[in-house]
This record gives sequence, C-alpha cells and structure tokens, in this order.
Amino acid sequence: MVPYPNGAPDLYPGTAGNYSIVCFDNQGQVLTQVGFNITFSMFAGLPTEFEATGFAFTMPYPSGTVKILITNQSKTVGQRIVSNNSPTVRVLYPNGGEIPRGLTEISWEANDLDGDKLTYAVMYSGDRGASWQPLVIDLLDTKYIWNTNSIHSEGYLVRVVASDGINTAMDESDSFFTIGGVPVGGTIMPIDKLGLLTLNISMLVAVVFAVIFTKTAMKRKHRF
Repeated sequence: MVPYPNGAPDLYPGTAGNYSIVCFDNQGQVLTQVGFNITFSMFAGLPTEFEATGFAFTMPYPSGTVKILITNQSKTVGQRIVSNNSPTVRVLYPNGGEIPRGLTEISWEANDLDGDKLTYAVMYSGDRGASWQPLVIDLLDTKYIWNTNSIHSEGYLVRVVASDGINTAMDESDSFFTIGGVPVGGTIMPIDKLGLLTLNISMLVAVVFAVIFTKTAMKRKHRF
C-alpha cells in the first residue's frame, strides 16, 4: 500500500473488468469491489502472448478491511490477509558520511510484530533525495551488494522499503554519503512519517499489487 494523500483514485467501487479486487471485513462481508482489465497479448505487429504481466493503480481503501482478494470471473486467483502491524526497517549502511567504493554492501535491519514474511525494495538517490532509482525489488535478504565502480560523486542516499504484502515501512540514510570522493557534510530532514506507510484507514491509498500471472499447459496459473 502506498499513500497518495493529495491524489485521486484511478478506479472506483463498481467499475467493471475481467479481474477484480475485493475487500472484506472480519465478518466476511464485501466492503468494496473494483474491476480492472488485464491482457496477456500484444497486437503491435504479430500477435504476442506474454507469460507474465502486472498492474498498478490507486483505489479507495475501505475502513475495516481484513482480507483482499483478486478474482478472475469469480474465481479467486490471489489473496492477502491484512495483519495488525506494519513492519519496521532501519538502514544500517551506508547511513551518512561514509565513502563507499567498488562493491558496497547495503545493509539494514527489519522486524514485523506479526511474524509476517518481509520483502524489500532498495533504491538510491544521486541528487540528494530529489529523485530515486531502484536497485532491486522483492529481496528476501537484509543486505544487497551494490556495484559502485562507475560512480564518483557526492550527495548520495539509499532507501529501503519493507513490505509484509500489504503494510509497508521505509527508511533512508540519515545524511549524505560520497561514492569514491570527499564526504559531504550535513544532515537531511527526517522523512515524512507518511513514509511509514501504515494502513491509515481514513486516508486514500494506492493499491500496488506485484502480481505475477504465469501460463502453463495452456492454462494461466496465478501466483499472488
């Protein structure tokens, strides 16, 4: 879940499509259902069938949601259970002031009170946080080897996003570091607490599902 406090949803309850996202409360009652379309084909030139596809959009997140299903023609192809707690994550290295060179190990620590399995996305900024570039997604380990051999610059930050499948948390370097040069002083402002990405049931959030659809034996197999 990624918050868009000033944004507008792409989909609204009642929209139609060949796939649907359905949110349930703890009584098993449907809170909202939105439809969307997915295709595994491309018709530019010769028709091409894909083994995988994905989607991302924003939708209203209803208060009291405890389970989210993705359905295809009323058949459940994936689900997420909404746990009570968001994970926590803290960047350990590089956290500011270091001068990494070559193969650099980015490391962090994370925890989830619900015991949920966590995955991580790692990204970096080379312009003091103005923009971010992904290094890896869906990582299970709490470290990542970053090849910085081609980089010689200052004003760098790293950011790690931890997810339990629904709830998400984020942390980034406390201050800037330099790759292969002179360290840069100064401390950046703390990230907006919205970056913790807790499931604030009163706010509009974007539902970003990393959904892989795999076709085997002429039949699509959905891994969610």
